[in-house]
Amino acid sequence: MIERNPIGNDAREAARLRRLGPGPYLCLFCGLGEPQLLIRKTLGWLEKRLPQRFLEAHHVLCQNHDPLFTVLLCPNCHAKVTKGYMRAGIEDRSENDPVICVSNMLDARAAFSEQDAEALRRCANLLRKARSQSNEPTQDD
Repeated sequence: MIERNPIGNDAREAARLRRLGPGPYLCLFCGLGEPQLLIRKTLGWLEKRLPQRFLEAHHVLCQNHDPLFTVLLCPNCHAKVTKGYMRAGIEDRSENDPVICVSNMLDARAAFSEQDAEALRRCANLLRKARSQSNEPTQDD
């Protein structure tokens, strides 16, 4: 398979990694490092269309309030968190009143923390389930 512009592809990937900052490149909520695996397409289709890493920077306190506070999330988790913000009525528009701005930031952080806690509980439950399954007697016992 011949790539049309391998130098351009490499340059775009390098620029993307610079924007994401230093690794490791893992989704904060689900731990996925290669989210393109979640898309049901052939490997060839993926190789042609997706970068090697497909994580997104999520603005925890909303981009208009604090553009520097970001975490990496896979597209699925990013969409879930953003929907959670919308359900909670989090305001992302610029605000001149510092009290309202900070209260919006605190609301965003609280909504993010609630979703983070749910993700941690899911991971803990998965570990307990895996542990209990590994301790179950087998037919050979």
